[in-house]
Amino acid sequence: MMARVKSGKFLVLAMLAMLALPVMAAAEDLKYPTRNIEVACGWGAGGGTDLFARSISKPVGELLNTNMVVVNMPGASGAIAGDYVTKQDADGHTIWTVSSNYVVNVAAGKTPHGLDAYEPVIRLQHDTTVLAVNTEKSPFKTIEELVAYAKENPGKLTLGGTGSASFDEVMAVMLLNAMGIEMQYVPYESAGAMQAALLGGHLDAILDEFGPLGGYLASNSMTPLVVLADKRVEAFPNLPCTVEKGWNCTIGIWRGVLVKKGTDPQIVKKLHDTFLKASEDADYMKLVKESNLDLRPGYLNSEDFGKFLKTEVDELTVAMKQLGF
Repeated sequence: MMARVKSGKFLVLAMLAMLALPVMAAAEDLKYPTRNIEVACGWGAGGGTDLFARSISKPVGELLNTNMVVVNMPGASGAIAGDYVTKQDADGHTIWTVSSNYVVNVAAGKTPHGLDAYEPVIRLQHDTTVLAVNTEKSPFKTIEELVAYAKENPGKLTLGGTGSASFDEVMAVMLLNAMGIEMQYVPYESAGAMQAALLGGHLDAILDEFGPLGGYLASNSMTPLVVLADKRVEAFPNLPCTVEKGWNCTIGIWRGVLVKKGTDPQIVKKLHDTFLKASEDADYMKLVKESNLDLRPGYLNSEDFGKFLKTEVDELTVAMKQLGF
């Protein structure tokens, strides 16, 4: 009797071990990546999302021992890049460095690819926006001067942003409404083109982030007049923030990574862990500090990023209807 019980116990243990083998083997047999990873960026060179894609891809590639090939696919407020990703294999070798414009596209019905078309990997940045002018050519030295002129001349001033019916345009409308003024929004396909237009005297002001504007601010060719935040920026102590002026508008672009729906969860986890580790890279951290990307928390894990995306779509859907989009 004891022998039968003992042998039966061993039989159960053996069966359990056999059932566990496929899971263990799957984890051990994960071979990723097996080739270069293509990084789709929905904006042109020089913008915040392009800067994010290139700065984070370098340490990620080193950690994964592969080449991270950043490909700029500007157009349709990032929707072209998003569409491209859905047409590739769900194997983690094509990733999308996505920004807030994606949820605007979903909320506005400008893309056939909803949240269920992708797997959230990680959110790493939550940027802060400034309104800036051409230092030499602008008659406005303070935000008060610009607002006063705009109130006396509704719609005469121009305000540049990236994309039409994009996150920038939503942000512009929300800011202008908070200020109680009218300006003509002018969309550009890339931050570089927008910045060139301001330097050429073709725009009165632009909305952009500290990172892409860093060189212009350092050379004093552009002057920030107000930051969309609830407190002043340490690096620019004399720059007023919107909240202190009574304008409750602190909206800012976030950036993260998505992959095509159906990608192996182990690959998603490996990408998440690698990007998180890469965010500790000395050069990337220096960029974050110098670009004032550390003014508010940016990191969200895959699960929380997914929840955040759903909340953003719901909120922007309501906001865009209210704003007439």
